[in-house]
Amino acid sequence: MSPLATWLLVLMAFAWLGFAPSAHAQSCTITTTPVAFGVYDPQAASALDGTGSVRLDCTNYGTVNVALDDGNATSYATRRMSNGTDLLLYQLYTDTARSIVWGDGATAATDTVNCFIGISSDGCVSTLFSLRATRTIYGRIAALQNVGIGNYSDTVRLTITF
Repeated sequence: MSPLATWLLVLMAFAWLGFAPSAHAQSCTITTTPVAFGVYDPQAASALDGTGSVRLDCTNYGTVNVALDDGNATSYATRRMSNGTDLLLYQLYTDTARSIVWGDGATAATDTVNCFIGISSDGCVSTLFSLRATRTIYGRIAALQNVGIGNYSDTVRLTITF
């Protein structure tokens, strides 16, 4: 038997056993829980922390990169919530210490998060053999901002890359 025929026979055997490589398109449904800060006191000497989350329900196992934009800000240096013309400065982070800004990873001093669907890693929580991963978003509003009373909000867009 020729070497080519031997390789074809081996490949057909693996394909028959289900070991042939195959490609499946990944798709995910994203569910977010907004970062909840509670009531901000402009006279408090300490920052106000809050958390939210992003949940990825995907069709396949694999790595999903999660990036956040700067919202209504013009840079990642400080994000800002608004209430009319009043602005309340805040930031979103990848870590509980609130030292790594969650951004696009391309802009200086920002990082993204990689979630491996099916395995808990990089702060993403995934039950073994589950096609779901959940990641906490850590937020902080800087202290001593002289802002008016009202509801402040921002819209931050999330981008996932497979």
